[in-house]
Amino acid sequence: MGRIWSWFAFAYGVICLIVLALGFGLIDNFASGTSIPAILVAAAVAAALAGGIGGATAMLQRLGRDLSDAPVSHSFFSYLLQPLTGLVAGILSLFLVSLPGALLVNYATTRTFDLAALAASSPFVALSLLLAWLAGYQLQSWWAKRRSAPATKTAAAPNQPAPASPLAFQIWAEKQQRMSRWSVTWGVLILVYGLIWLVVLLAGLIGSANILPATDSHQLVNLLAAGWPALLAGGIGGVIGMLYDLYRRISFARDFDRQHILAYLVLPLTGLVLGGAMYLFIASGYFSYQALVSQAPLVVDAPAVIVIYLVLGWVAGFRQGALDGLTRRLIQSVIGFFRSILSLLSPKLLWDQASRADALSEIAQQRELFRPLDRD
Repeated sequence: MGRIWSWFAFAYGVICLIVLALGFGLIDNFASGTSIPAILVAAAVAAALAGGIGGATAMLQRLGRDLSDAPVSHSFFSYLLQPLTGLVAGILSLFLVSLPGALLVNYATTRTFDLAALAASSPFVALSLLLAWLAGYQLQSWWAKRRSAPATKTAAAPNQPAPASPLAFQIWAEKQQRMSRWSVTWGVLILVYGLIWLVVLLAGLIGSANILPATDSHQLVNLLAAGWPALLAGGIGGVIGMLYDLYRRISFARDFDRQHILAYLVLPLTGLVLGGAMYLFIASGYFSYQALVSQAPLVVDAPAVIVIYLVLGWVAGFRQGALDGLTRRLIQSVIGFFRSILSLLSPKLLWDQASRADALSEIAQQRELFRPLDRD
């Protein structure tokens, strides 16, 4: 894929992120709907949007990697499909995983299939969005692993010594001159781009307290509005990571190349999305715990949890390359927490008071982490 088509793919991914994010405003059209079709349509729209955002995020990251490191060429059509397949993956995750699992758990605890109450609950909203985003984000990686093994990447070692041959030395010197010239021109432009992002994100973080939805807004809109600071923290982490990598390449590795430009441009955008993903990870566990011990609040109201999702959002934006391992660890933590909750419903624990007390004590170890604001 040529350089011009790469810029078209970048613009397409940015437009997809903006349009899909704005699409969450449509959810308020279903705020007053209590019928089952209206509830299912609202949930499907939200899951599709989350899955599409996951697909667009993965597409931008893959575009940056392909242009920076791998000599493997990919078709422009494959990039166009990724956000669209994310939409489908988000809907499938809702109707095949989130909704059946939530209905089964709800029936096991209340012996009812109250879909309206389930759709309005904070744990279900956070988990369905999280699973839809993960489905869109991981779909291409899962499909690539099934198709074939990844191609071998060959990258030139930085700071190679000057060759002895006169012709080779001339080629090496011209390459070093080009890199030095690009460091001054493109490097300064990327620095200005990062500083603009940093000022905008810091201003948004300071004024995030003014972003409050209407009182009659859909629960999903309230949940996403409360997580706005986490998105900004992820974006700030992406900007800091971009500036740090730029400094490392220019000052130490001395291997800055124009093909890295798009990889730098996507980092603040993907950092925003990854910060929101970290917010959904933490919020899903918090809401599930609160639903177990008392009643799940509409938004995250524990100071310790707010600090945790802000820090994790920043880390996710700063270390985007290590996201896969972090995602696996967080998924295992959330799954382990849910398993401990579901273990309370086993027939053995229902009649064995000692085992039930042990399970409750294991869950209660996280009480300090999930303590709400109104408790001292």
